[in-house]
Amino acid sequence: MPQPPHISRLPVPEISTLDADLQKYFRKCVEKLGLVPNVLRAYAFRPAHLRNFISMYNELMLSDDSGLSTLEREMIAVVVSACNRCYYCLIAHGQAVLPDNAILACDVGVNHNWYMQFWNARRPQTMLNSWGFSGMGFGAAGVLGAKLAAPDRPCVSIVGDGSFTMVPHVLCTAVEYQIPVVWVLWNNFGWVSIRDIQLGMFGGRELGTMFHAGANNKPYNPDFAMWAKAAGCESFLAKPLTPRGFLEGVRRSLETRKNPPP
Repeated sequence: MPQPPHISRLPVPEISTLDADLQKYFRKCVEKLGLVPNVLRAYAFRPAHLRNFISMYNELMLSDDSGLSTLEREMIAVVVSACNRCYYCLIAHGQAVLPDNAILACDVGVNHNWYMQFWNARRPQTMLNSWGFSGMGFGAAGVLGAKLAAPDRPCVSIVGDGSFTMVPHVLCTAVEYQIPVVWVLWNNFGWVSIRDIQLGMFGGRELGTMFHAGANNKPYNPDFAMWAKAAGCESFLAKPLTPRGFLEGVRRSLETRKNPPP
């Protein structure tokens, strides 16, 4: 298929052609991550820029004088990435929060598109999704099955508000059968992946894909945190979205996963 004229291709250098220090750094990436992140391979096109990037990263994330833990730094990066709408960085830094054996269940929607592009599965069968079938609610419900199959591993569903409202009864099932999983809900007030198709195909028009209510037509959704509490689940609302607030929510969710309420 011919590509549109605005899409260009960057010739990424082969690792074997780089200077010895950069080859060593990339080998360390493979040793720790199982791969070399795309952003580093792209920077390798300009070795001096790559060295500057590595120096800045090491100072921010690995220095000993900040008083912050590695996890706290990663979560700060997650929130900054969210504010900057850099989904590559959002997912890459978010991955550092979970252990290698965690199972991720992606639901359908915008979140699925970004995770499919940027999440680097570190073990086989640790990223579950519905692929092209696009069954809304797959991740929100499927994470329960993943936990039953792997009770000793953390199981996390990444789900948007549109997909979650298709199967909210999963909360009741988790409480009834004491299945400790974590749902991370992205609230963008609509079926946004469908809206984006409408905008592209119908000259910028949208119909019935965004959630609004009231005389002022404000974006609307239920209070998902209260909804979860009403079902008997623990819930944490990252509002306003701050690094420490989000980090605390993740920590508490994982601890609740280990010690479900009676």
